[in-house]
Amino acid sequence: MSLLLPRLGFRWPGEVRLVKVYTMKSQFNIVRATLLIVANAIGTGIFTTTGFALADLQDPRLVFGVWLLGALYSLIGVTCYQRLHEIYPGSGGEYNFLSRGLHPVLGHFAGWVSLIAGFSAPIAASAIGHPRARAPPQQLRW
Repeated sequence: MSLLLPRLGFRWPGEVRLVKVYTMKSQFNIVRATLLIVANAIGTGIFTTTGFALADLQDPRLVFGVWLLGALYSLIGVTCYQRLHEIYPGSGGEYNFLSRGLHPVLGHFAGWVSLIAGFSAPIAASAIGHPRARAPPQQLRW
């Protein structure tokens, strides 16, 4: 779909110039959104740390049990966030909860920490871990 908008710049009085603006069709659906959230939550940690966990625990069942405990811990965290959202409705996550529940400055700092440590760091770790996960075994040198 295209829109017709007046072009910025010099115009004679009463003159309107129209240009065509193209928009991209969204290819995002509920399945892709869910997979994006799951990929952001799990990240490459499952691929890069499982070997270390297996070396420490010496039993695949224990490693699987630890991953299940982590999943349970995540579900408890989701339940806490859900309850906080009932108390302080609105968008913004930690920023909203801390700003309205404690102090706006804490919400501000939480927003920056979330941006840097919560989003940027996992994406960078994924960028580092991805080539190692795809490399042939003889090329894995730390």
